[in-house]
Amino acid sequence: MKNKDFGNRLQYLRVQRKLTQPEASKQIGLSYSAIQGHEGGGFPNRNNLQKYIDFYRCDEVWLKTGQGEPYPDGPKQPPIYKVETINHQVAAPESEYEKHGGWKPREIKVSIEIKKTIDILESDTVYATALVANINAFHQAIKTEHKLADQAAEIEILKKKCDDLIKRIAALEAAGRKTNFRGA
Repeated sequence: MKNKDFGNRLQYLRVQRKLTQPEASKQIGLSYSAIQGHEGGGFPNRNNLQKYIDFYRCDEVWLKTGQGEPYPDGPKQPPIYKVETINHQVAAPESEYEKHGGWKPREIKVSIEIKKTIDILESDTVYATALVANINAFHQAIKTEHKLADQAAEIEILKKKCDDLIKRIAALEAAGRKTNFRGA
């Protein structure tokens, strides 16, 4: 049984993360055809549904029914790092900046970076003040990116709905022409 609303919610979550279907397939651990089918309205089995919930960190009731909010406790930030651990090191994802020639750290030891951050913040120096200002600026930038991603996801859903309406109108017009032809 097809459930277009479920498919639209799933597409919304993917587009919000700025992922293509093939990218989502790799990261979630489902086949590309499964992603396509589910976004087309096919309802996944329990295991695959749980994969979506775990990956997108969304509310299960909202995903299944559309009731409530996708993130009832506030928006959940997508993970900053891919879940690829090699010798306790995390590979940083490639950003738009890095795609165009910017510097990209190959591996980040998160625990060491967190300790350094704590040391700076507890130092009661001008560096702590500067770090807080940067953290606040980056946080605001991320919030803005998420708002833009939300809007992009909503636009994609609206485009899909418009396409469906155009098809329905064309079908109704075609049916009307057939009726008028028979009556003439």
